[in-house]
Amino acid sequence: MESGTGFKSHTALINAQTLETMKNERNQTMYSMQSRTDQSRITQSSRRWRPTLLSTALTAVLTLWMSNARADHVYHNISAGMLTVSQIPGWGTAYLSDSTLDDNTNCIVTLGLSINDFRAGTFNRADYNVQAGPTAANQYLNGILIPSIAQNGRTNAAADSLPGETTNAYPIPTIITNANGSYRICSWNVSAAGTGGSAVEYNVNVAGAFFP
Repeated sequence: MESGTGFKSHTALINAQTLETMKNERNQTMYSMQSRTDQSRITQSSRRWRPTLLSTALTAVLTLWMSNARADHVYHNISAGMLTVSQIPGWGTAYLSDSTLDDNTNCIVTLGLSINDFRAGTFNRADYNVQAGPTAANQYLNGILIPSIAQNGRTNAAADSLPGETTNAYPIPTIITNANGSYRICSWNVSAAGTGGSAVEYNVNVAGAFFP
């Protein structure tokens, strides 16, 4: 009886030890699996963050670069502007009553846009004096003026124009150097020109840029 009881006790002890060993192995396995899962999550999170961090860094670099680029362009010293050119309201109607009126005076110029101190000077029909800065004289020695027409076609109102001067016009611009070395922009209607030198002056909005 005692021998049988001892055997059973020994067997129970072995079974208990085996069960404990299995529990420990199971716990180690679960811990290892959890560790790998956590590591995978960390890795995936890191991968998700990398593009975001890279994008943020690139955005910051580009922002700084563009700011510097814009700052550099501020100092290019190019002066530019746009002139709004109008007829004197009612000039054409007045001409019908007094044909001695000088059409060369039929012009109103206002400076619509100015960059780097671009200025409008004196003017008459289709002749618009301009300058960069306070001194107009001898600007041709310091740079070139590039003109442009600022309208895609122009028809001046009959009430403000000479008879027959209201035809749809697509003028061209030129520049002329005045006697004192200053610049002026001129605008010409060439649609009715049959021979060289037969273009007529025509009021139209213009723009100009002075490149030193």
